[in-house]
Amino acid sequence: MACGRRSTTNVIRARDDCERLGCAQYQRSLEALQVLSASADAKGRPLEVIKLPLPPVLHFTEEEARGVKARPRPARPEAGQ
Repeated sequence: MACGRRSTTNVIRARDDCERLGCAQYQRSLEALQVLSASADAKGRPLEVIKLPLPPVLHFTEEEARGVKARPRPARPEAGQ
């Protein structure tokens, strides 16, 4: 969700239309943005927060979906294997 570039710079992925679209990630991204924007580093310098725009959600048509070939998934290992 967020990563540091320098000690005072953080990059957070965000979509400007998430609230309107009802994205599940929106609330967490908003909270992270608010916390980081109100924070400072160990020397008291305010953090710079860069919003990295995400591309829009891609959807495919029913015709495109018919062209997708399903592959069987490998069995999940049991605990302790």
